[in-house]
Amino acid sequence: MNDVSIKWIEIASLISKTPYVKIKCPSCDNAFLNIFITPWQGDEPKVDIHLLCEKCNAKNVITKEVSKSNKA
Repeated sequence: MNDVSIKWIEIASLISKTPYVKIKCPSCDNAFLNIFITPWQGDEPKVDIHLLCEKCNAKNVITKEVSKSNKA
């Protein structure tokens, strides 16, 4: 596993605990990641957390389970 992959995994762990943080892109290290949270449709208690670099367009998606009373 390369260093960039390891950084994405570390970011996923951080984001799952605190989704509203400012994180530098692990791919280019020159810009910050934009974070978009999208709830799943229906009764699934999950959200997708989309991460997108504003400079190099690197992207990743994290799916997280949430309680039905606290979607986000």
